[in-house]
Amino acid sequence: MPIFDMSYWDDPESLHKFYQRWEKIHKRGAAFFVLLWGGLVAGVLPFALVTCWDVLVGHEQMDAFVLSTFAFFWLVSGIFSGAMYWHLQERRYMRAKKLEDSISGNQPG
Repeated sequence: MPIFDMSYWDDPESLHKFYQRWEKIHKRGAAFFVLLWGGLVAGVLPFALVTCWDVLVGHEQMDAFVLSTFAFFWLVSGIFSGAMYWHLQERRYMRAKKLEDSISGNQPG
């Protein structure tokens, strides 16, 4: 038995729900998603939380160079995470789109 059960990826009902939700996100485009969710949510937000924690607890005294280096690292890693997540979700979206097309009879020809 696998550690993570991925059968929901192929379940028609969950693919249909995913397709409806991701289609709205897909229309905005990859750049918007990667910058918003990757850059801000997975990059800048954790950076701000970790930096505030360090300042409040008093573990580190950081100068501008260290802060800017950490900010750059968090931003780049967040954008990378957003791009990877976009890629994985696009693969699932294409699978769901094929299922939707086959159900509705709109097969490309």
